[in-house]
Amino acid sequence: MSKENIEIPIDRTILIYQKDLDNELTRYSISYATRSSNTEVVKVLVEQGFIAKDDTFPDQYKLTMIGCAERSKAEKRLESNGR
Repeated sequence: MSKENIEIPIDRTILIYQKDLDNELTRYSISYATRSSNTEVVKVLVEQGFIAKDDTFPDQYKLTMIGCAERSKAEKRLESNGR
């Protein structure tokens, strides 16, 4: 096989598991803004509409109304799996 036929990936796919989403989601609330601990997971949570950037602090996030309901589900999933 020649060197011209070898494909090199431009970017890597990062695996994000439900537990990662649940752990990050439970860090947020509607009433106060929090900085993210995992930027890749935050991107997914923002895309799903569970969290949104805070108006006052652009590097911090708050739960949306949809995220509030999902946070309750995430807490139950984590409890059933033993965190």
